[in-house]
Amino acid sequence: MGDAALRGLLGFVLESRRPDDVDPFGVHLHGFRVADPTGREAAEREARTRQVMRRMRPPQRFRPMPDGQWREIGEDPETR
Repeated sequence: MGDAALRGLLGFVLESRRPDDVDPFGVHLHGFRVADPTGREAAEREARTRQVMRRMRPPQRFRPMPDGQWREIGEDPETR
């Protein structure tokens, strides 16, 4: 089903190719380079990331229990 979707969207697949498929290695792509000459954008993005991470709670870990419920690890000494 995935190959059929790729063939329908792109006209080719890499595996199970048919003779009438477009040659995927013959498709030329343009490359682009995005630059931030001042470094300001990268610094702002990094500052936003640090700000969001400070507001985040520590990650939570869960374990499935025999009754089908999920219990947070550390919530009960038996689940550690």
